[in-house]
Amino acid sequence: MILIADILKQFKIVSVTDNKLAELNSKKFSFLKIKIMNIKILVLIMIFPLVSINCIQDDLQNEKCDQLINEPYNFPIKPGDPEWSNFETDVERYNAVQIPESILKCLTDEALLQTCIDYPLYLDFTASSDTDPSTGFEKFLVKKFNGLQELFERKNIETILLDRYISEDMYSFVEKYYIFRLEYFFMFLSRESIISNLDENQVYNFIKNSLDKFDTIQNESPPYILRYSGVELIITYLMAKVMLYHNFLPFVNYYNSMGYINVSSVPPNKAVEYARQFIKQWS
Repeated sequence: MILIADILKQFKIVSVTDNKLAELNSKKFSFLKIKIMNIKILVLIMIFPLVSINCIQDDLQNEKCDQLINEPYNFPIKPGDPEWSNFETDVERYNAVQIPESILKCLTDEALLQTCIDYPLYLDFTASSDTDPSTGFEKFLVKKFNGLQELFERKNIETILLDRYISEDMYSFVEKYYIFRLEYFFMFLSRESIISNLDENQVYNFIKNSLDKFDTIQNESPPYILRYSGVELIITYLMAKVMLYHNFLPFVNYYNSMGYINVSSVPPNKAVEYARQFIKQWS
């Protein structure tokens, strides 16, 4: 990392010596002192953005980037394109939607997150017959898409994911994309590596916002858009998983008493019941 002190030395911005100052009258000394100080401040202001960018680049998996990429990666070949029909194996199809390493490491966290949301083969998470949706998400998406692998390795990515989850308008999202893609995006928060890094305030905000989302869906009027879709089930699944991991005792005791193997076995109404209890106790 570049040190400000080194930069100032290179620019030869140094204090005036005592001998030199002694030759100046008080008026000239004051003027000169102010001028030097102004130059220092100006240089610091000019250099600070460059230092900040270098720090950010150092965090990008130790990969040197000439320039950070703020726009999501545009997959050149997608299902439905004429070129897609030329692929004969799953290996070819999965390879076609990987992000080039030179781009992957330079994507900002926000751009990488949006790229992962845009992943063409997102529906593969529904391919698993396992009752736990995390199984299909891990097996068919995380293990096969380098974008998700990179996303979950980024520092503090849980904060960016949570902010996006909270701020996302479900209906605008579905109008732009599709219901299954919303379910897929919500599954980003199902990973233990994400859940484990949530602090107490983040857990509260997550549970509260999830309940708000659930209630919004439940209060829909015909024609239903999200009600009776899998979205509300994903939401209750996530709440149950977060309460279990962060040891909310009333829920943990219930979970253990029922002998559940995984949180997907928890009835949605019970997940909601204990989530409301969690919010009430917090308040």
